[in-house]
Amino acid sequence: MEYDFGRRKGRSDVDWKHSEAQIVEALKQVDAGRTAAEVGRERRVSKYTIYAWKAKYGGLDVSEAQRLRQLEDENRWLKKLVADPNLGKEVAKFARSLSLPCNSFLIGLSANSSEAT
Repeated sequence: MEYDFGRRKGRSDVDWKHSEAQIVEALKQVDAGRTAAEVGRERRVSKYTIYAWKAKYGGLDVSEAQRLRQLEDENRWLKKLVADPNLGKEVAKFARSLSLPCNSFLIGLSANSSEAT
């Protein structure tokens, strides 16, 4: 048995993402007095998604919301980096090939991680 969880067939996940500008615009409509259900229907999301957006992006303008998402993406990448020791070694190798002021730290980091393995 195949479940589609309410998604239309033939549509990719990219179609279901909303930009920060769309999210902030939707929240402004809710703040202006429209119900979350009305705005959600227009945006093809549930009213609970609108509430989650409000909890996360409430009070932010578009540039702040974009920066928040960028920081979350960067944090996700850094968590992967810390969790995967081989990825850390690759980044340290790449950083050593560059002339950066933090190379001494990365060289020490890669030496410590190679001792652990």
